[in-house]
Amino acid sequence: MPSVPKICFVLSFALIAGVAMVSGLVQASPASPASRGPQDAVSDDRQPRPGHLIKVRLPIDDRVKNEVLASLAAIVKTAPLAVRPDQRAIVVLEFDTRAGKTGRGSDLEASQSLARKLMEPRFNPLQTVAYIPASEAAGAVLDDGGTRLIGHAVLVALATNQLALAPNTSIGDAGIDEPENDELLSAIYKTLPGRRGRLPAPMVASMLDPTLGLARVVKQDETTLYVGMADLKAIEAKELLEDTKTLATVGQRAVLSAEQLRDFGLINLVPETKTDLERALRLGKGTLKYRLSAGREWNAVQLELPYSVDEKAERWFIRSLNRSRDKDVNLVVVTIQESVGEPAGCLAIAQQLAELRKDDVQTVAFVRGKAVGPVGVIALACDHLIMSPDAILGGFDSDTNGLEKDELDQLRPSIKQLATTAEKDWSVMMAMLDPGLVVTQYKDTEASGQIRLMTKDEAMDLGDELVRWKPQDELNVSSGLNSRTAERFKLTRYIAEDMEQLQAFYQLSEPPKRIELSSAERWVDQIANFFRNPVIGMFLLLGAFFFVSNEMSAPGLGVPGFLGTLCVVLYFWSHWFGGETEVFEILMFVLGLVFIGLEIFVIPGFGVFGVGGILLVAASIVLAGQDFVLPMNGRDWAKVPYSLLPIAGAGLGLVGAVFFLQAAIEKSPFLSRFVLDTSERDDTGLNEGDPEATANWEHLLGKEGTTITRLNPSGKAKIDGAVYDVISTGLMLDKAVAVEVVEAVANRIVVQSKES
Repeated sequence: MPSVPKICFVLSFALIAGVAMVSGLVQASPASPASRGPQDAVSDDRQPRPGHLIKVRLPIDDRVKNEVLASLAAIVKTAPLAVRPDQRAIVVLEFDTRAGKTGRGSDLEASQSLARKLMEPRFNPLQTVAYIPASEAAGAVLDDGGTRLIGHAVLVALATNQLALAPNTSIGDAGIDEPENDELLSAIYKTLPGRRGRLPAPMVASMLDPTLGLARVVKQDETTLYVGMADLKAIEAKELLEDTKTLATVGQRAVLSAEQLRDFGLINLVPETKTDLERALRLGKGTLKYRLSAGREWNAVQLELPYSVDEKAERWFIRSLNRSRDKDVNLVVVTIQESVGEPAGCLAIAQQLAELRKDDVQTVAFVRGKAVGPVGVIALACDHLIMSPDAILGGFDSDTNGLEKDELDQLRPSIKQLATTAEKDWSVMMAMLDPGLVVTQYKDTEASGQIRLMTKDEAMDLGDELVRWKPQDELNVSSGLNSRTAERFKLTRYIAEDMEQLQAFYQLSEPPKRIELSSAERWVDQIANFFRNPVIGMFLLLGAFFFVSNEMSAPGLGVPGFLGTLCVVLYFWSHWFGGETEVFEILMFVLGLVFIGLEIFVIPGFGVFGVGGILLVAASIVLAGQDFVLPMNGRDWAKVPYSLLPIAGAGLGLVGAVFFLQAAIEKSPFLSRFVLDTSERDDTGLNEGDPEATANWEHLLGKEGTTITRLNPSGKAKIDGAVYDVISTGLMLDKAVAVEVVEAVANRIVVQSKES
């Protein structure tokens, strides 16, 4: 009979074997369709992988190293457990090559330490990708226009699991900051990158040491080698080679372009945009947007969008954004309570917000009420969209008319450009302006598992890739999007009830500083609004015409000239402050005045310069009251009467004032005291003693005299011993010039210089 210990041993062994068999069967057999949950409908390969983005500022120093390591440590704590290596969370290290930065000047010790840390076992749950984006700055380019990553920053890039270079970018010239190469430096570049094996060791060595050179060799058996120039000679002496290509001559450090590395089969990621990189890495759309990371101090501000977003609000908002840049702000929270707006102003603000990413500024739109129509474009242009539970995005109120078809056609190119800058799909932005637009949710069922919102036109732009994208649900934006719908279609990142929840979500130590209009700005704004009123503008122009005409009748700088100039300045300033007037309109007005002055004082007669000057002045006044040159749609035509009212009303008012004042002066006992009555002088016999009271000067024709004042072109001259008001034929004449009367009709005396 077997002993008790032997029986226990046999039973234990059988139990362990049974558990192992059951476990193996469970892992080996696929789940039946009935047992799959909603998340199992698509295999893991088709599900987006978790991903993160870390900006690596250049040049690399100890501070940058600590920022990157702190971010990596925070990410690895929350990284999900991956069964296979291709299911690991992806961390993209984006080297900041903007603003002319190349990595030159990176500290060797900091770069070496960061590279070594990246390869530590604690970061094995992460798949690191070095991403070199294209730069628009001239300081970061090669002779062929491409962006390059050089200096010891190359060491960090080669320590990652994978390289991704945008088209027209390059990597190399690692030893540019070293006056000479030593054995210790060579050992660092030989051991650290060699452990990853991203690039062949001779290629890495040639990036550091200019004495080596680099060649690509293809043998007869199609074996490919990368060797220095000295090794190339030794190989050529032993065997016949199929192909040889020199990549770096002796005396220069190797620099390899993205296209070369791809053609050589050394990298397979050459994405044009971050969106392309997301698809290639099987990441969800928008994963690689610049996100808050550990190890960095955040300076946040809050701007509340005004209720009415017009040109004036656009100017204030953009001024506030520019002011925040000077204070090193890196997080802008745009709160939207209840806002409506014009498309032009909303698109301008949205474009400014989208371009802030170039300055390492994160933007967040916090919609707490209803962002009507074009205002929704502002919210979607931000990096993140946060909505309150009762918030509405897009749609039009009953009191707010939608846009006409021709307006939408004009705005579509601007929306596409904005979407490219913001790295988003343009269809959803366009739907904010056109609620009738049919937007469909598409899913990449073959590769990344991404979700995109597109119209049929945008989907057709995918070309051959469209077969991968399967239509899912349709997004109805006709009455706006509530927070739950936006969350279901992955438009919003978080639903927050107040600023405190948003602050906690982004882990801000204190609330964002509010940027508001100061009391002085509000006071100036009210004054500008008052003078922008078309009726007030009409009286300003009427006053300008009246005062300037008085000044012209009595030459010299006096009170009428000052008041007329003040009226003109107030008219143009108020419209400039409101965003309707630009420098172009002001230059037109000044040029028109110059032409009129030339016609009066220099060129005799009244011709092209006079007519052209009047037209320029009138056109500048009209254009100053509108934000377009020619009306292109119904909305523009509706504004035309308001822009024509000031000048039309001022012109009619000036004509009416002439007749009204003449009649009023004659009938008013008080005003009549200030003018002369010729009939009374006739009765007193003043005709004999006052030659200017005579109504007909035809007897002076051909007489000669002398000017007693300067003729500009009017003035006084002494003829036959009497003083008369005369006018020259167009030329200005100085005092004490001999003149001759060439025309005398009624009380008009025209003279010319005897010399002419």
